[in-house]
Amino acid sequence: MKSCLRLLWGIVLLGCCACSTSQDRTTLLEVSPRSVVLPHEGGDEWVELQADGAWTSEVSPPIAREWLTAEPASGGAGKYRVRLHVAPNADFAQRDASVYFDAAELSQVVAVTQAPTLVTPGRLELPALNTTEYLTVGSASEPLEVMLSPQAEWCTAVVEGTRMRIRVLTNLGAERSVTLHVTAGRFTQEVVLVQQAFDPVKNYGDGEVVALQRATSGNGVCLVVVGDGYTLAEMARRTGKYETDMRRAVEAFFSVYPYSAYRSYFDVYMLTAISEEAGMSCVSPAETVDTKFSTLWQGVSTSISCDDGAVRDWLTRVTALTGRRMQDLTVVMPINRAVYAGTSLMWTDGFSISMIPVGSSFDKLVVHEAGGHGFAKLLDEYVYYETEIPAKTRNEIESLKNFGFYINADFSSDISQTTWRDFAALPDYPMVGTYPGAGTYRSGIWRPEENSCMNDNVAYFNAPSRWAQIRRIRRLAGEPDYTFAAFLLEDQRPAYPVGTRSGIGDLSRFVPSGPPVVIMEPSDR
Repeated sequence: MKSCLRLLWGIVLLGCCACSTSQDRTTLLEVSPRSVVLPHEGGDEWVELQADGAWTSEVSPPIAREWLTAEPASGGAGKYRVRLHVAPNADFAQRDASVYFDAAELSQVVAVTQAPTLVTPGRLELPALNTTEYLTVGSASEPLEVMLSPQAEWCTAVVEGTRMRIRVLTNLGAERSVTLHVTAGRFTQEVVLVQQAFDPVKNYGDGEVVALQRATSGNGVCLVVVGDGYTLAEMARRTGKYETDMRRAVEAFFSVYPYSAYRSYFDVYMLTAISEEAGMSCVSPAETVDTKFSTLWQGVSTSISCDDGAVRDWLTRVTALTGRRMQDLTVVMPINRAVYAGTSLMWTDGFSISMIPVGSSFDKLVVHEAGGHGFAKLLDEYVYYETEIPAKTRNEIESLKNFGFYINADFSSDISQTTWRDFAALPDYPMVGTYPGAGTYRSGIWRPEENSCMNDNVAYFNAPSRWAQIRRIRRLAGEPDYTFAAFLLEDQRPAYPVGTRSGIGDLSRFVPSGPPVVIMEPSDR
């Protein structure tokens, strides 16, 4: 009987021990989510963990512990929020690791992926002027896609191999920004671009009208200088290239008589014009430059063209401010490119645009183009063709004489039959006669003196040209009845220059600028 009681007691104790072991064993370990993706710039993700016993965590592989941590790293029974923290990933490759959670015989794993850097830097500060900068692009296994937010016409982003070209247009307003959303497969990165504000204290804005000189005689003859191919970087007040070149053009215009003596009759205005790119487009070799007035140099010749409609629209800032008519404006347009070229556009109502690149012969070309063609409507006197002037060209010149053009050329060797016949036999003007060759042709057309600015840019205008220049100055200044007799009293008769005619054999010494272009329509149209 005693034996039976001991056996029964042993069975009870064994059962109790078995129950105790079953109740202490961990039967629950749950984690969620089972995978996470974190951004390249670093950050946190949270894992929800629930266990009914003690648990621990471990990051694997061990090298990943340099950039990935799990906190808390261990705990007892209960619910937890485990923070997975990753440091910034500056590499162009993604990072991968695992976090193992263990509780007794149970184990769970969370896969951790950190995005690579797609482009660098992640923030770019840009100046107010139009600028091109580059971001470095990683070797992503999938092609990059770029989207701007918000959409901005002033900014473009283009992937070019291992670089992303960022271009911003000139900012004449307040600071502005745009975000680039760069995507490669499942990875996305944001890049912030900030463009600085324009500083009106230090720089000229677009379309400013600045009076460089006020007339002290007469009503004021209006001379306007406005450049093309100048960017915001060149618009510093007083010291910038734009103002320097505009003032140089003005000084060149007034450097030769009669303009030097009649400078007090002129109102001179500088009109600012900011281009997206510096320079001038060219036909040959082909080159496109984004400028305000689309100036275009032929390259194989010295001729230049522009969007004259855009120029005239821009000039309304001057006409509105001054009350002047478009037809009374003489415009000198320095172009921000150092080449030898020049062309004048002349409207039959009097308006003109003289385009001159700022090269080594800039000053002489300003006198020839603006002082000769643009203001005085003079014909070129150089000879390019060793032939007689064609009938068609002769007829065109004769028709333009009805508008007061080309007083310095005619079609007779008899001075009494020319437009400068009033100079015949005047003792103070023995140099005035008839000399064959003008308008680029050797024969069939005559000029009034042996040499002049309209031949080879020499700093001298012949007497009939001076009469045309002074007469127009005085008439625009409010003296419509100015007479030839008054001119003879005032003319200073500058020293006659020493020089030779430039024909085909002389072209190595002198290259003529492009012939003027005449436009027979109202300039304010």
